[in-house]
Amino acid sequence: MKKNFNYVSICLILFFAGACSFNLNAQSFAAQLNLQYYNSQCENNAVFLDALPNDTSLYSYSWTCPSGVCPNLWTQSGASASFFSTFNQLANEEFSVTITKISSGETSIASVTVIIYPEPNGGYSYSSLTGCEGSQLAIYPAQNNPAYGPYTINWDYNSSSSLIADSFMFTFGPAMGLVPDVLITNGYGCSASNFNFLHMYGSPTPQTTISANGLVTFCAGDNVELICEATHLSHTLQNLTYQWKNIV
Repeated sequence: MKKNFNYVSICLILFFAGACSFNLNAQSFAAQLNLQYYNSQCENNAVFLDALPNDTSLYSYSWTCPSGVCPNLWTQSGASASFFSTFNQLANEEFSVTITKISSGETSIASVTVIIYPEPNGGYSYSSLTGCEGSQLAIYPAQNNPAYGPYTINWDYNSSSSLIADSFMFTFGPAMGLVPDVLITNGYGCSASNFNFLHMYGSPTPQTTISANGLVTFCAGDNVELICEATHLSHTLQNLTYQWKNIV
């Protein structure tokens, strides 16, 4: 009986006989680049890039930054890289890594787009820092780019009396007072608070009484001394000026 042998069968026989050998091609690989944001995608946070396969004994790694310029605090070591994000420097930028297999020289490239959202400007906007006791002044959050809105404004956000409002109405007291801290959050969920407390300086309002040194009923031509007394419940009044006016 005749049997048909294909090439592989014949080659296997010859291989074991030492007359045939196999040429095995290097297996190809596909580079991957993983992206991780520390805490959030808001600026001023760390960004981590990790390449796969990750084995410095078998592969070498070459990193490429956007426009050839790497961001601040850029650090790379083998298959890993990291940096500190800044919105003005990076926004929707692409990073890439070229992985080379050391044994064969085969290369593969992977890239990833880093998206960084801006933080709002923290702080206050106001027209004055001084006022008389009892007067009120509207305090607004710092101005921000409306393109990154809508904004949520949270006054005194660290307390149980926090208030969500576009402005805060401050009432001056007889001395220095503080505007509550404010947390500004933009439409991307990025937040910023005031860097320093806002000190408002109130002036005590005198409480006045007028008395007469003598009878308050008198005839034309008589002289009566009127005395004005200015007091305050908690403060000593100084450098007062008086202006008299006949309201009759």
